[in-house]
Amino acid sequence: MVGGALEESGIDTLIFSCKELLTSASLPCMRYYKLVFATLAMAGSGFAQDVKPVADRTAAQNALFDEQYESDLRNFPERATSYGDYRYNDKLADYSLAAVIQRNETNRAFLARLQAIPTTGFSDQDQLSHDLLIRVLQQRIADFDLKEFEMQCRSIR
Repeated sequence: MVGGALEESGIDTLIFSCKELLTSASLPCMRYYKLVFATLAMAGSGFAQDVKPVADRTAAQNALFDEQYESDLRNFPERATSYGDYRYNDKLADYSLAAVIQRNETNRAFLARLQAIPTTGFSDQDQLSHDLLIRVLQQRIADFDLKEFEMQCRSIR
């Protein structure tokens, strides 16, 4: 018994005074209730989330992949040409500070949208694709934060 709070018929009420909280006999009981509370809170949060079916989430992820790929082709038309996509042959990549900042904002937006897609139940391939694009976008953002765009371009002789 802990401070008379436990009765033989079960737990009716648990009332702890400050003195009882500090006794070593009440600590295991408190840990038990914290554990039960934490378990119920996590279980409740899992039920509170409205997770879409895997097929819908995979389709949303694939649509995001396509959108991101098209954005890269528009931002780097020379790369599009090297991939065999000639839609942007009349353009060159914009390396102005405003364009670099805009690309960084676009990368951050794509990263936020991708991270919002839960991957629970994804196939190994879909999970890998998700993780790889997150890594690529994080690296681009880190490069921007390190001001990689300010590095000199010099030819090697």
